Amino acid sequence: TSVRHCCAPSVVCPSYARHRALVPLDSQTATELYRALDVVLRKYNKNQFVITKINCDQQFQPLMEDVEDDLGIRMNYAPRDEHVPAAERNNQMIGERIRVTYHSLPYKAIPKIMLWHLAMLSAWQLNLFPVKGRVSKYYSLCVIMGGRPLNYRKDLMFPFGTYVQATQRNEPTNTNAPRTIDAIYLRPMLNDQGGHEVMNLSTGMKISPNKVFELPVTDTVIKHVEAMAEAQGIKSLKLSNRRKTRFYPADWIAGVDYDPENPETYEDKDDEDYKYKASDDDDDSTISHDWSPQEWEDYRAELDAEF
Repeated sequence: TSVRHCCAPSVVCPSYARHRALVPLDSQTATELYRALDVVLRKYNKNQFVITKINCDQQFQPLMEDVEDDLGIRMNYAPRDEHVPAAERNNQMIGERIRVTYHSLPYKAIPKIMLWHLAMLSAWQLNLFPVKGRVSKYYSLCVIMGGRPLNYRKDLMFPFGTYVQATQRNEPTNTNAPRTIDAIYLRPMLNDQGGHEVMNLSTGMKISPNKVFELPVTDTVIKHVEAMAEAQGIKSLKLSNRRKTRFYPADWIAGVDYDPENPETYEDKDDEDYKYKASDDDDDSTISHDWSPQEWEDYRAELDAEF
């Protein structure tokens, strides 16, 4: 399963921001791309940022021509077979955050709704701290772009992928129906009063309860989440670009042998158990396991004196 990114366009203002935005796409049609771009542009316009230029690849030229005519924005297209460096680095950074969070989960595979929210959450978390050399040294881009200040109990108390019990209101209330449901935590609601977005384990749909309670994840829950992912054809996480080129972890550097077509077969032969082989230079006459307690004390005293 590939996670596709829609990067926030560059903003030209007295001291420009570097706000990251990610919008999940159902496809790469012009309609979907325009919808994703509209979401990002509305965010900037709402906070009174004037967008004068958008840097993008030539792939998006047919779509961007309409945007340029309607909004009066100058488009700066990258040369053929080249990309916007800032956008590429941004995608790689978000991809690394996604991969780190994914491998910290107890699930081997997760369904699409969890992948979408994992991607959006990874981009949102990069905006929670001030960016060096940008708009402000004290305020994060999340606050500058209209977000409220962070609250631990509302925004950071539950990590992504946590097994929780989510409260639900029954109508009527005086029945024996359960007051909570099994769910997987996705992210906090970005509103003033707080709330949570979770995945209902019974339906696989997103719901927004006002309260959740964290519980230890069980094998049954893990198998159920993996079964939901398998039903959608998801067996693992593979990040790729629009040309289906795989993004490999940054620690797989030159000199590390792995097959790009089948990286799961990678084995590090240097990690085999090391077996000591005695040599003629070994001299065990100094230390003897038959020493008396006094001899051991004298030997330790000599070592202490040397250091």
